[in-house]
Amino acid sequence: MNSDQLSGKWKQVTGKAKEKWGKLTDSDLTEIQGRQDQLVGKVQERYGIAKEEAQKQVHAFVTALDDKAFNDRAETTTTRTTTETKTHRAGQN
Repeated sequence: MNSDQLSGKWKQVTGKAKEKWGKLTDSDLTEIQGRQDQLVGKVQERYGIAKEEAQKQVHAFVTALDDKAFNDRAETTTTRTTTETKTHRAGQN
């Protein structure tokens, strides 16, 4: 997920960000508005960690969002295909 995608989906992922970094406030999340550099800065500030560590955590978070989106799409496709196959088979009987 690139920065533009994160910004576009920010409202959807703020809950997940808050779960991951509970020290981030609603105000922080509003200010960040999906900008990765801002998220890195806030994580660094709130947790008192090095910039590199904050970058690592944010990268892992964004990658996990990508993985989840990929898995969600794969599950949806698999479910749809399975349903279509069952429907098709039922029509043949």
